[in-house]
Amino acid sequence: MSARVARVALVALIVGLALHNVVMALLWDAGLRDTALDVAAAWKDVLLLVALAAALAAAGTLPELGWADRLALAYGAIVVVYWFLPQSWLDGEASARGELYALRHHLLPLGAYALGRLLPLDRTWWRRIGLTLVGVGCALALWGLVDVYLVPLEEWRDSGVPGWFREQLGIAYECLSGLPENWILNTDEESPVRRLVSTFLSPLATAYALVVVALLLAAARPRRWTVAAGVVVAAGLLWTHTRAAFLALAAGLAVLAVLRRSWGHAALAGGTLAVSLAFVAVYLQRRFALGPGLAGTLIIAYGAGGLVYALLARRAVRRLGSAVIDLAYVACGRFDGYWELRLGAWDVAAGAVLVDEAGGRITGVDGGALDVDAPTLLATNGLIHDAMLATLEEIRRR
Repeated sequence: MSARVARVALVALIVGLALHNVVMALLWDAGLRDTALDVAAAWKDVLLLVALAAALAAAGTLPELGWADRLALAYGAIVVVYWFLPQSWLDGEASARGELYALRHHLLPLGAYALGRLLPLDRTWWRRIGLTLVGVGCALALWGLVDVYLVPLEEWRDSGVPGWFREQLGIAYECLSGLPENWILNTDEESPVRRLVSTFLSPLATAYALVVVALLLAAARPRRWTVAAGVVVAAGLLWTHTRAAFLALAAGLAVLAVLRRSWGHAALAGGTLAVSLAFVAVYLQRRFALGPGLAGTLIIAYGAGGLVYALLARRAVRRLGSAVIDLAYVACGRFDGYWELRLGAWDVAAGAVLVDEAGGRITGVDGGALDVDAPTLLATNGLIHDAMLATLEEIRRR
């Protein structure tokens, strides 16, 4: 009975960890915050402890320690010692809450390793867990692709995601209204494109989860469904734009080829590397045809002639009628940019300070320094500033 509890808990962890961030963001948006949300977020730690206790009870004794076990224990000891060290010794500024988050974050994989060492799995349970991993990987890839092409970033910025990261976890992201910086591939100043983040809300976490699933599928006996699942997972991995993960998958396949003495896996490793390199090259050259970009997701506040900008750049625009509010909205992230041709010093002075202190960028519409006495104004989050300057220049030429 204890062994079954541990195995079921393991399956629940695999599924739950993939959904954790998006569910926590939804709960934050629904009004569950602070300590209550911390308790809800601790579900994975509690479930892992239950699984460890059940696995230990089923095993009856600890396994003999190997070199990998000793390395794991040494890692855990370093994490705990580091947690006890005063922040003043480390020249750090983390709060007690932040230190606890970090401790949980680093000990969770150690607990998962211990669960794997304690919990024996028969052929049936290996199959169940493998199918669960493949199912989760396919779901991550499919939902991520749908999200990238059909869900505008405006939906995410107005969701609980910024609040979950900034207010709850204390992570001060400065990209696209509080969304994580790595949601965007900054190919250049004028045409950033989105990365696949899926329910992890992270391209990196998604990418490395997909690498694990891809290697699992590569190691399995080739069948139609494994090939189809592999294609789906590979597509999701490519759209994360995580080049280190591309290399990790190719390296893993190469190791598998050596261990199995398989030319097929060696060819798969080489093909994976070639496809990844080709994807990166072609995507960057033809991103407007292949990629979702940010069209329809940036919120631009406009003054005189703003509708011309909207038609040229195909961006969402809003008109509030108050320069002070528009600038405040740029500063707090509700707007990505604002421009106006005719303003007074009383319209600009305070708002310009807000944008500058928030890390935005503010210039004249010609790109020169802001003149408060005769202001023409362009204020942005900084990421789209050069692109807006180029478009405004195009407007003037017309």
